[in-house]
Amino acid sequence: MPYEINREHAVFVNWIPPLIDILKEKGGSATPKEIREGIIQTMGLDDDFLSERYEKSGQLRFDNQVYWAKQYLAWEKLIDTSKRGVWALTDDGWKAAFDYASALELFYKWVKIHSEARKNRDMTKESANKENPSDLEFEIEAEKSLSLLEIIKNTTPRGFEHLCGRLLREYDFEAIEVTQGSHDDGID
Repeated sequence: MPYEINREHAVFVNWIPPLIDILKEKGGSATPKEIREGIIQTMGLDDDFLSERYEKSGQLRFDNQVYWAKQYLAWEKLIDTSKRGVWALTDDGWKAAFDYASALELFYKWVKIHSEARKNRDMTKESANKENPSDLEFEIEAEKSLSLLEIIKNTTPRGFEHLCGRLLREYDFEAIEVTQGSHDDGID
């Protein structure tokens, strides 16, 4: 799917659709470097664009913007970034489909949430104590947990290949590529 850069709003909003698509193409997880390179290729970004820096910090503008796109997707719980150096789709992330308009909608949603949060920071200590979650009672529901071996045995051959790719990424391997299925039931 071709993408165009829209400069009317926050430029990082442009990176949200290809970021999701790249994660899907990579089997659900990728390193920031793989995502960065995928966006550059998908969007056809040139060296002049990629070398732009923020005046005050000297940081590369594009790299900063990719991380902001990731952050908005993480706030929306579409990607999980709990493992350092690996961005992974959540179940909702697999279902998500973005174009520029829906990415912009996501952006405005979180701008509003954070704006309201800033306004609410002026709450008095008394009202803050009333809302302290440690005072709430929580019920913990017991769940049947499956062992890792049971999960692997119930995974499709293709799913197992993606699992192996994700594990390799999480252990800092780079340039991991899960190839297209060849109807060999994942023997490779």
